[in-house]
Amino acid sequence: MKKSEKIAAWVLSGILVLLVGIWLSLKQGWWIPLPGVQVEVYFMRPGPVQAQLVPVRRLAKGSKLEERLKTAIELVISGPSEEEKREGFYSAIPTETKLLDCRVDKEGMVFLDFSEDVEKGGGTQEMEERLAQIVFTATQFSEIRCVQLLIDGKTVKYFSGEGITEVEHPLTRADFTQFNQGGSR
Repeated sequence: MKKSEKIAAWVLSGILVLLVGIWLSLKQGWWIPLPGVQVEVYFMRPGPVQAQLVPVRRLAKGSKLEERLKTAIELVISGPSEEEKREGFYSAIPTETKLLDCRVDKEGMVFLDFSEDVEKGGGTQEMEERLAQIVFTATQFSEIRCVQLLIDGKTVKYFSGEGITEVEHPLTRADFTQFNQGGSR
C-alpha cells in the first residue's frame, strides 16, 4: 500500500468514527452544542426622570422562534450580570419567577404563562417596569406583535395582588412609552 493510500485510509477511518459518534449521540438524545443566535434582553437602568429600558445582547439556543423567545424570557428573568449590575442595570422581575409556557399564534400574539411569582412584591412603578421588560423582550422578534399574559394558565385582568395594572388585553410596546429606551449596551 502506498503512503497516500494509507493516509486516505486513516482519514476515511477518522471520518467514519466521527459519523458513528454523532449518530450514537443523536440516538441517545445527547445534546450537541450549536452556535447561538443573538437576542435582546431588556433590563432597567435609572434615568434622569425615571427608569429606562435598555436592551442587552445575549446568546439564545435554538432556531425556532418559540425556542429563542423562551430563552430570551428566561434570560430576562435571571437578571443582569454582575458587571451590568455595577453599571446600574437591574431587573424588576423576581428571580423566582418561572416561565411555564410560551406559544405564538398565527396572528403574532404570544401567550406567556408565568408562575404567580411574577406579580409578587413592588408597587405600581415596579409592576409597570416588570411588564415593560417582558413585553419589550418578547416583541423584539418581528413575528410577534403583542403579548397576552397568563399566570398559572389563566388570563388575568389585573397584574399584582393589589390589581395595579390592567393586563386583560394583549400588551404592546405602545403601552410602555414612558420607559423611553436608554440605548443599548
